[in-house]
Amino acid sequence: MASTRRSASSPAATGGRPSQALDLIEESSPVIIDSLVVRPLATGQLTPAELHLAGDSGTGFRMNDAAGKTFLTVYERRMLTLAHHPWAGRKTSYLAALTVQARLLAAVLDGPEDTPHSPGGEP
Repeated sequence: MASTRRSASSPAATGGRPSQALDLIEESSPVIIDSLVVRPLATGQLTPAELHLAGDSGTGFRMNDAAGKTFLTVYERRMLTLAHHPWAGRKTSYLAALTVQARLLAAVLDGPEDTPHSPGGEP
């Protein structure tokens, strides 16, 4: 019987949506993403005046050029932050941890159908 498993790199695997990328970041969202939004505003690195509603929907914001550069600097610094990695048993950057998580997911999606996978990426 042919496998119905789709490649992790296949756009058809997610129907053209970034679902897998969003799933990968979801468990890290409070630690990484939320701090990228809250901390720069709380510390004054970004100000509300630098953010503007995006379009008429009122569901997002756009940053001016200076705020965008500040945000990218904060993002890069955050992704290089070291934290204890549960699978490696040592400190690693958030960027490296997300890379490992993506590779584990790709291995499960591209591997044999009986490839074991547990939530949290534990081997």
